[in-house]
Formats: sequence, structure tokens, C-alpha cells
Amino acid sequence: MKNMFKNYILIAVSVAIVSGLISCKKSEDLGKVPRLFRPVIKGALLAPSNYIEGSWQKMSEAKGYIAQISRDTFRTIDKSVNLDSNNVVFEELLWEQLYQIQIIAVAPDPSKNSKPSFLGEIKTPRFPTILALPSLSDVTESAVKLRWTNSGDAVTSVKVLLASNSSELKQINLTAQNISNQFLDITGLEPSTAYIVYLYSGTKVRGWNNYTTKAPLTGIIIDLRAIDLSVKTQILTDTIPDIPSGSTIILRRGSTYNVPAAIALNKSIKLVSGSDLSITSNAAVTIAGSFFSFTAGSNIDYLDFENVNIKGLVGGYALNVNTACNIGRISFEGCYLDTFRGLVRMQTATNSITNLSINNCIVSNVLDYGLLNVNAAINKVDNLSLTNSTVYACEKLFTSKQNTISVSINDNTFHQTPLSGSYYLDYNGFTISGITSVKNNIFSIGKGTGSPPVTTVNGKRGTMNLSTSNNYSTSDFGWATATTAFTDVTAHIRPSADLFTDPSTGNFMIKDAGFAGKSTAGDPRWRLK
Repeated sequence: MKNMFKNYILIAVSVAIVSGLISCKKSEDLGKVPRLFRPVIKGALLAPSNYIEGSWQKMSEAKGYIAQISRDTFRTIDKSVNLDSNNVVFEELLWEQLYQIQIIAVAPDPSKNSKPSFLGEIKTPRFPTILALPSLSDVTESAVKLRWTNSGDAVTSVKVLLASNSSELKQINLTAQNISNQFLDITGLEPSTAYIVYLYSGTKVRGWNNYTTKAPLTGIIIDLRAIDLSVKTQILTDTIPDIPSGSTIILRRGSTYNVPAAIALNKSIKLVSGSDLSITSNAAVTIAGSFFSFTAGSNIDYLDFENVNIKGLVGGYALNVNTACNIGRISFEGCYLDTFRGLVRMQTATNSITNLSINNCIVSNVLDYGLLNVNAAINKVDNLSLTNSTVYACEKLFTSKQNTISVSINDNTFHQTPLSGSYYLDYNGFTISGITSVKNNIFSIGKGTGSPPVTTVNGKRGTMNLSTSNNYSTSDFGWATATTAFTDVTAHIRPSADLFTDPSTGNFMIKDAGFAGKSTAGDPRWRLK
């Protein structure tokens, strides 16, 4: 018994000695902390005017701080200040400029200063101004429109500067008519050139806008703006068959061109609304059946529509691809596309489209053939893109009976689309081999069927590699089944009528300031800035 007790004593002493050795070893390994920890932000950065305020948690070990500000993520430093407090105000900054802030904790021994702590970035606001932000229609190849709201001191003059070196090109004294109109057209400018235009009341700056004039149209230009449409009622039908491939056709803004029957196309063309500061609305084309069909055996590099509105009848298509042909690119840019059975239909013969792009468009009232219908396995579209657009009152989106390489559905607003039980992406039995990107969209209520109406819809069918993020749905939106739903869709607590200003008239401006995606999701034209 005595021997056993001695053994217990020896074991306990041995454990104590080993523990002490381990403890000593750990302490020796740690040594002294080589430098101060990085400061931690306290509250949010603020930029109420052309200055930025920031603060961070106070550190007892620090004798002070170094605060630095940059516009290029600290490749260069605009300002660096030494402080003995845990807050900073950077003053006299540029207006409407994104800045980054970082803080260094200063130790009594400079070698032990902390590494820089990135507090974040923030943009200073726009200069307080009576000027309106310029829109795309405010710029042509050789002129810009400056718009403002009369308020405070009467405006008197405008100065135009070349942005590249800030040299003054001209000063324009405003007339009584300019002031009454609340706009000035500045002409005689160079294409593809950046300008800064200042507005003055006497010597007081009332604001400034940055403009870049458009690039001039090049190549074969067919300018139809001077044509009297009351005499030449079918000018597009008469013109397109006779012009060379590669032509750009310029249409007059605010005018309507009638196409009573499909034009058989066998060449590359581009249709654009010409620049006009006095008329902001696009040129419009009304079609009785289809706008274009395609000549059998054609190989067409591109068919582009830019700022051209197309309105059809319920039974027609914008593009009816029903013959054996190959098309490199079809693009709709800045268009309003309304009232079709289908926007693009492919059928009956071996045909292909390499790239189909719909960007910055509004598409409405499309029936059962949707925005794209690849009707047979002998048809195909390789790459499909719907971006920065609004789609409403459309029964289907994209249906394909052939494989596709890639699909992008990003930054769109959907309303009453698709029809209940239908799909956004219907590739039943087929594959999208590359990435299918579905990001930054707002999905609101589907198009109802039955009484009472059912509005639940499907996301996708087929084999695809989905990449999704930052999508939102309204409270009156619903998936038909979880298996067909898109992922990464955050449900908002309010219905469509509470999120959008007036969806019944096609106004999808976000009015709900509490909506988490108000500045990052949906068609950018409707976002809250």
C-alpha cells in the first residue's frame, strides 16, 4: 500500500513538472506581440457633402493614429493625417468621387505600428445643383443638351470645357428664351469627345455635367430621315432589298414606319434611330405579320436594332426564321418590343443563330412563342443574353428543342411573366453546356390563368449549370415547384403593387425604399439611386 502511494506521488510530481515545462515553452514561443492590432471601424463612413467622416474603436495601447484617404485603393494616397483621437474628417474632397479610407494605429515604438486597417469606401455626393443628369438622348455626334430647373438666382451663362485638359472652348450667354425653356442645345462639337459643361448665375457655379459625344456612324449609311412618309408609305420595304450588305439605315426619331408584309432578308444591316436633340422618342416600326423572314441559303453576319421600337399584331413575329440560313448575331439594343405571338421564332428548316442579345429593352405582350422559340432539333441558338431589360405580360421566355452553349439573364425586371405553369428557361431534355447566369433580377407576379387566377411559375427545365445571385421576388410571386425554381431568390415582404410605382401602365420605378434590392436588382432604369 505504501509503495502504491509513493508511485502516485511520483506520477503527480512528474505531471506537474511536464506541465510546467510545456507552460514555459508556450510562454517563450509567444514572446511579446510584435505590433499593434489593426483598428476596427466604429459606425459607418459618412459623406454628407464634399467631406468624409469616419471613426474607429479606441485602442488603449495606441498613442495615436494615421488616417489616409485614396481614390485608387492606395496605389497613391491623396491625404495622410496624424491624429490623437479615434475619428477623422477629410475635407475639401472632389464631388461625386469614390474614396477609400484606411487607419494605422501608432505605437510608442514606430516599428510596432499596426498594419493598415481598411475602413471601407464611400462616394461623395453630387455637387448641389439645379442641373438635370444627362440622358442618352441628350447627346449626339456633334451636340449636347444641357437641362436645368430654374431655382434661386437667375442663370446667366454656360461654359464649355474640353475634358482632356479643362481648357475653355466657349462661353454662351443665355437668352430669355433659353432660361424660359430651361435647356440649351450646345452645337458644333467634335464626335467621340469628352466635354464638361458648367452653368453659372453671374460668377456663381450652379453645377456641371460631363458629356461624351457619340462616335460618328461609319460605313455605308442610308439616311431616311428626310423622306416624307406620307408619300413613301413603305420606304423600308422599298429600300432594304436594294441596299448593300453592311448598310446602316437611319430612321427619323418620333416617326412611324409601316411594314405590311415580311421583308425577306439576305444581308447584314443595322437599323438605328438618328440623333435628334429635339425628339427623344425612338423611331417606330409597325408590322402586320413579321418584320423579317430570311432568304433560303443566306449567311448573314448581323441584324442589329438600336433604339428602334417594333410593334406587331398578336399573330405575328418580329423575326420568323423559317428557311435554311445562318445568322451570326441578332441584337436588340434600347428597343421597345410590343405585341407579338413570338419575338424570334425558328422553325421548319436547318438554321442557326450564334448570338442573340436583348439589352436595355422593354418587351411586352408576347404570347405563347415567347421571346425565343427554337422549334426543332434542326434549329439552334448558341449564346443567349437578356440583360438590363423589363419583360411584362409575356406568356413565355425561352423555349428550345436544341442544346445551347450559354445563357445570361441578368439585371431584369419581370412582371406577369411567364404564364402560370410556364418556364423562364424551358430546355426540356436538352442542355445548356456552359454557364447559365441568373443574377440581379426582380421576379414579380406571374401571368394568371383560370378563375380565380393561378400565377405560380417555373424557373427552369433541362440540364444546366446555374450561377445565381442577388435575385428578389415580390410577395405575390410564387414558384410552381421547388425543383424548377431558381436558387438565390430572396422573397420581399411586399407585393408588386407596393414595390413598383404603377405596373399597370408599365412604370416599374421602385417606390419601396425598404426593398433590399432597390439599387442593385432589376432593370437599372427603374432602380433607386
